[in-house]
Amino acid sequence: MSDEDLLRAKTISILRTRPCLDIRFSIAGITLMGYGYGYIADMLALDSVHVAIGNTGGFTATYDNKSNTITFGTRNPADLGTVDGRGTVIHECTHAVIDAVAKGRSVAYGDDEVAAYLAQTVYSLNAGDKINKVGPVAGPLYAVASKIRAAQGVYVVDPAEIVGVRAQILAVYTAIAKSQGKVVPTTTVMSGVP
Repeated sequence: MSDEDLLRAKTISILRTRPCLDIRFSIAGITLMGYGYGYIADMLALDSVHVAIGNTGGFTATYDNKSNTITFGTRNPADLGTVDGRGTVIHECTHAVIDAVAKGRSVAYGDDEVAAYLAQTVYSLNAGDKINKVGPVAGPLYAVASKIRAAQGVYVVDPAEIVGVRAQILAVYTAIAKSQGKVVPTTTVMSGVP
């Protein structure tokens, strides 16, 4: 088995866990549910969503919605078994879920990122992982993730709950992009996952 195959298998196994399948919330008109992650696991198994190892521009991993590819900065599947590694899988696969459920839609970059960080936080709470509960990003994410877990059914995130988090994330991503001679897009048109 190649390193990519091992990373794919580990990613699929994370997506099929109860903590992942129990994710359920709506943000910016996009609903994220556990079955969406199950779909991405199936698409990974069919290699319709691809796994690569390569340059991730300073991030742990990235998802490219044009090629339907998750690129990891590590070759070691054991890295995905850590709290941070599982969080990275959920984060990047949230981008893939959004790509699948919002095909043809223009999604604001900040909304996409907030959704991914929020799903990552919900997953960590569901898994019983130790997470940061304070700070300008972690504090509000934890508060909203706690509401999501307590909700009966799908929790609809109020934009006012995440406005500060969105601004913080965009500021960091803009600074990273600028340092690399790039620009953060304001929106991305979702191409869909086959």
